[in-house]
Amino acid sequence: MNGEEIFGGRWTQIRKSFCKNKGAIASLIILCAFLLIAVFAPLVAPYSPSAVSEAGQIVPPFFTKGGQSQFLLGTDDLGRDLLSRLVYGARVSLGVGFMVVVMSIVFGVLLGLTAGYWGGWVDSLIMRCVDILMSLP
Repeated sequence: MNGEEIFGGRWTQIRKSFCKNKGAIASLIILCAFLLIAVFAPLVAPYSPSAVSEAGQIVPPFFTKGGQSQFLLGTDDLGRDLLSRLVYGARVSLGVGFMVVVMSIVFGVLLGLTAGYWGGWVDSLIMRCVDILMSLP
């Protein structure tokens, strides 16, 4: 058995298992949609997130009584379009989430390398700190 058979088979099995799970597929589609909306926020958002409408009043969403099709999700108390603010907010949220993942990977690799290189009491100390962090909700 060579490495290609082991890893090729494993990735094929993972892909098949993932494709059978309808919830996973739906979640992936939603996540990709959010990612595309966040990346192309200037093209998707109808207004600037900080732009104030002339009326400066609260407008309800278009699907409720008194709503306007000009503001799909309505406006806040300062007259800013909520859809635009939501789209630009997704950009910030996904950026923060991505940076947290990158930082976690970097710190995890550094701590793992440190524990593996020195071992002994250094490894035990790092693992007890990780155990404490894992015990917190």
